[in-house]
Amino acid sequence: MAKDWRALDHVIAVSLSIACLMLSGCGRPSKTTPPNSVLSALKNVREGYDKEDMDLFCKDFSDIMFTQGFTKQAYLDVVQGLKRKLGEWKSEAYLGEDNGVHTWRAEFTNGKAELVLVLNNDSRVTGLWFR
Repeated sequence: MAKDWRALDHVIAVSLSIACLMLSGCGRPSKTTPPNSVLSALKNVREGYDKEDMDLFCKDFSDIMFTQGFTKQAYLDVVQGLKRKLGEWKSEAYLGEDNGVHTWRAEFTNGKAELVLVLNNDSRVTGLWFR
């Protein structure tokens, strides 16, 4: 199983490299703010990322986020891989919402990434991507 996570780590690294190149200078901050439930989920994801605290990182996750082998340990492995490549989370700018998909441009010490967050009607996270 550890081998599978190393492969996932490699895919994340390649995806982040491509996304960072594509994002330089793209996307303007939105003039609107996301709903409080989205801001709360983002806050927990960011603080969980910063502290490598998966109880906090996953606090708002829907059960669907723990399918297909994704456990809190698996999320920790992904976060640690992201931190090795991107570094510390410095800031984020909200780019807007499209069909319930909320997007930010996040800045880290070693680059930028697009952060995508999706919540269901119960304000539970059903999708989270760093790209």
